[in-house]
Amino acid sequence: MDTYAQAQATTQAGTVRQALAVEGPMIAVGKAPDPRPWHSLSHAALAHVAALYHAAGAKVLNVPGVPGPGAGAAP
Repeated sequence: MDTYAQAQATTQAGTVRQALAVEGPMIAVGKAPDPRPWHSLSHAALAHVAALYHAAGAKVLNVPGVPGPGAGAAP
């Protein structure tokens, strides 16, 4: 099970957020992402890390492919 699936499957959001911050991958800035599997010392794409945080309940803004707050709500 990848990290995104783990984040979705976990019901304790605080535990997931702490695990992401401590054990999740770093964001690749100015370099290509490392190949999978990603761990705490690897660099993943921003969209992947943002999706993990979004799945854990964080408010994610301005990241293509990650729904923002109120996504799906009536205008």
